Amino acid sequence: MSDGPDLACLRRTLEGRAETPEGTPAHLKAFTWWMLGRRGWEVDILNEVSSATGAGKLPDHAAAAGFACHSLGHAPHDSTPIQDHLEWLSARQYFLPNRPAHLERDGVAVLGLSLAITTLTDVGEYRRWLNEFITRALGAFPVATWESSLILAARIVLDPTREAAALPTMSPEVAVALRAKGLLGSYGTKGATAWNAVAGMDGLDEGSGRAATLLVAFDRLVADSLPARLANVEVEDVRRIVLALPRAMKRWTWDDAPKTPRSAVGRWEIENEYHVQNMLWAILAPLFPDLDDEEYLKSLGQLQPRYDLAIPSLDLIIEVKFIRAGKSFSKVIGEIAEDVTLYLRSDTPWRHLIPVVWDNSSRTEEHYEFLSGLRKIDGIAEAVVISRPARMMRQNRPARSQKAPNDSGD
Repeated sequence: MSDGPDLACLRRTLEGRAETPEGTPAHLKAFTWWMLGRRGWEVDILNEVSSATGAGKLPDHAAAAGFACHSLGHAPHDSTPIQDHLEWLSARQYFLPNRPAHLERDGVAVLGLSLAITTLTDVGEYRRWLNEFITRALGAFPVATWESSLILAARIVLDPTREAAALPTMSPEVAVALRAKGLLGSYGTKGATAWNAVAGMDGLDEGSGRAATLLVAFDRLVADSLPARLANVEVEDVRRIVLALPRAMKRWTWDDAPKTPRSAVGRWEIENEYHVQNMLWAILAPLFPDLDDEEYLKSLGQLQPRYDLAIPSLDLIIEVKFIRAGKSFSKVIGEIAEDVTLYLRSDTPWRHLIPVVWDNSSRTEEHYEFLSGLRKIDGIAEAVVISRPARMMRQNRPARSQKAPNDSGD
């Protein structure tokens, strides 16, 4: 990644511009929130669509519903209001001479409509209508513009086999952002030009949707090129590393038989918090020279807290938790909230905390709610859960003879 503006400053600018002010049309709000991966807004948008009838119907209502459905991963239980909007839209006339273009020039709305249609079932007539609409709309735009790129994305949503043909004429930062959203399989060789667009904040004054797209492209490009920029790390970089930790377990040694004639069976066991700390140390120490471990903080009355790992240059503490079967996730949330209170006091230098939780019971169905709760705590920069991999499950596990020193058994 080439040199440019201060990355933390650039990201803060993009975040600020991605806010949706009062009066933002429904489909632009929904697009921004969808692009940023926010949660909790979808039902309100779908209710807004359901309540829009008669003269209150607007083309952006069905588009907003499309972003909401894609964010949720499914259509609402009653999709009749969305189909009514699609029926109304498909019956209208477009591309008429001497009449101002609206939907014809609204790439966000067209993309939202494509997501709505692909979420629903038995709507082949609307798919055909939108495909024809897209073909005509693309003829009205120069290639690689904001609007044409979103309309191309809508074409790919309706027919993924068109990606290879559409990608060359798609705006690079849009391609990168849509790859991050899972709508594209690749952004090809557009990374460098996309970074130039992000660093130049192309189109930033054109609304929250453009800013959100640049922000998502920024995050994707930084994640993809992290090793090239470790000379100027931020808390955000640590955040990205810990989020990738579950993937690291793919090559974790757990042999069923010796790998070579002269080697023994290798199994890198994870039994407690200390083992997780050791794993994190091995991963983080080469990247952060000031990584420190198990230092005591200023005492609080009779209590003298001790952190697990810390990166002083980032004012960051990494706290490890080990969850065994039978321990509730709610209890761990309480423990981490208490850690935040102890570690991030005004009389300490620490300002950020990242909990890394090893779930020895592999209760993945509880992870989403658990992480959502942790991320709402002030001072939590990120939270990650690593499930004990299935191949590391053991039979005839020997009983533990005693607890390790200072090990609560959690």
